[in-house]
Amino acid sequence: MYRNENISARTKSRLAKEECFNRNIPILNILFYIGGGFMLRKQAITLVRIFYQIGEHKANDMIADLLSYGLLVKKQATDTKICLYIMTKFPLAMYHDCSTRDSCSVKLNNRKIWHNIYRTEFITRKAVPMMEQLSMELTLQNLLNFLTDHCICVFTTENQMSVYQLYGNLYEKFPIKDKELLASGFPRVSDFMDDYYKITADLYHHQRNFLGYQIDDDYSGYLDIKERLERERNLISSPKEYKRNYYSLFNMTAAEFFFIGKPVGETITIGTFDKCNNMYLKKYNRCI
Repeated sequence: MYRNENISARTKSRLAKEECFNRNIPILNILFYIGGGFMLRKQAITLVRIFYQIGEHKANDMIADLLSYGLLVKKQATDTKICLYIMTKFPLAMYHDCSTRDSCSVKLNNRKIWHNIYRTEFITRKAVPMMEQLSMELTLQNLLNFLTDHCICVFTTENQMSVYQLYGNLYEKFPIKDKELLASGFPRVSDFMDDYYKITADLYHHQRNFLGYQIDDDYSGYLDIKERLERERNLISSPKEYKRNYYSLFNMTAAEFFFIGKPVGETITIGTFDKCNNMYLKKYNRCI
């Protein structure tokens, strides 16, 4: 629908595109660091006001400027009339410090779009008020630090490296009992640590044998734990029964659950986004 309205960045000189990029950094930062490269206009305007103190009129001018140089394009969001504003390969290459030839364009699907919209709403309605309660200065860097420090994993994806990084953050931030014992070597049996070792072994095997990475740390010992868990899984005929009895942070992430803050006493708050095909009926968050 909007193909004819979008301007190709190829029609502009590199210098002109760089100047456009530099004068519109606030909008691009919001789209890149929070939206993963795309966002609804209204959400972007709200966030740039919160984190950069830029008014709606100025923000609209910045978006129009980016569109006119082909650094943003707009596309209809699923089956609604609402438009997404999507970064093109040039600004993405600037953030990734690579050429546009090596830069990947933003890939969209319905699930990714819904998750983006409700994750952004969660940040606006929940994370920002939590920061204000802590008297934190509302900057984009402080937001990213706050989410990491409080283990709010709304950016974790169905990716081994992403889940592995989440595990590392949980291990560092959460008050794990017997931490000295864990640091001294292999700990006693633990569902959490078994799953951590399994995903670490998967990642190690993939990077070492398929990607050819030279890895300084040796995680080969974790492969034994992974093999033991797989043997136990093979003894269980029902996949549903296995999921009921064996902890998996990867499956939890795939189901779009995420942590909301550090534990309070014995309680950990978990959030998820309702799964509904109609944007107008979908709630942005449900706590469990």
